[in-house]
Amino acid sequence: MYFKTPVPIPYETRKVTRTKATNGEVYIGYTISVKYDSSLKKFRSVRKAIGRMCQDDESMMYPNENYYKLFPDEHPAEDNDSALTEYMQTHDLHAPAADRAKRLPKKNRVMSADEIMTVLNVQGEKNLERRKAGLPYWCNDPALFSEQHVYQDRMVEYNRTMPTETDLRQKLLKEMFAEIGEDCMVETPINANWGCHNVHLGSGVYINSNVTFVDDADIYIGDNCLIAPNVVFATAGHPILPELRENDYQYELPIHIGRNVWIGSAVQIMPGITIGDNSVIGAGSVVTRDIPAGVVAYGVPCKERRKIGLRDREFYYRDRRFPRD
Repeated sequence: MYFKTPVPIPYETRKVTRTKATNGEVYIGYTISVKYDSSLKKFRSVRKAIGRMCQDDESMMYPNENYYKLFPDEHPAEDNDSALTEYMQTHDLHAPAADRAKRLPKKNRVMSADEIMTVLNVQGEKNLERRKAGLPYWCNDPALFSEQHVYQDRMVEYNRTMPTETDLRQKLLKEMFAEIGEDCMVETPINANWGCHNVHLGSGVYINSNVTFVDDADIYIGDNCLIAPNVVFATAGHPILPELRENDYQYELPIHIGRNVWIGSAVQIMPGITIGDNSVIGAGSVVTRDIPAGVVAYGVPCKERRKIGLRDREFYYRDRRFPRD
């Protein structure tokens, strides 16, 4: 016999099937495997119901034996009044949702915002370690800002130079960037959270005007890349959870651009993105997923549209052909 006390619908069944019985009750299903059906001569998904949905709270259900086969640790002990009482209290349907969540074992529940804040509430070296690991960290920690304004001052100085001051510009570029190869050209103005201190440029890179580097994490740009005006490289992001944004938490993930990549004007590149060698990103795109090498990609969100191939040996722009003599 299985105790039918209400429990939360588990995270593992977020892709659920809902089947309505003739009596009006709704059952929650889950996919357990994909098996080969010899009679049908094809693979099929096998689904089983794990419980009946509560009518007054769609986040809860009454579990059946299939549920306890999936989650045996949650099975209430039989013939044990104290264990059964504790189980009933843990899954009290009438308790506030937040209180009910706190009483569940950690492995079977999502932490509350306060619990997340407690875990993340560190400063100094541990906060810096979280930042380097790409985890949420408190971005207003004074230990993180010792040199930021110095780097930004150097960037402002570069933006104030005249186009004819080529030697001064080259000198400042080498001081500003983490790495910079030969024959790079950076138009002004350029904008960066850390004054390009975390931006690594290969050789022969051209960066047009008003490019923004949110360089809280490293940004790597390979040889011979072309960066059009108003492109944004954003390594930093903020958690969706409102309490974390309100308390100044963010995360940072590095961006990697391969060699000989052309990024069109006003492209937005999100944290953690990698773009492969020789690819072209169309103007106005928002790059939220990695882009492979040797493709043309564009759109919101940016997607691969075609491979670079034979057509590109004949046409240089739309229907305009290369001259043959």
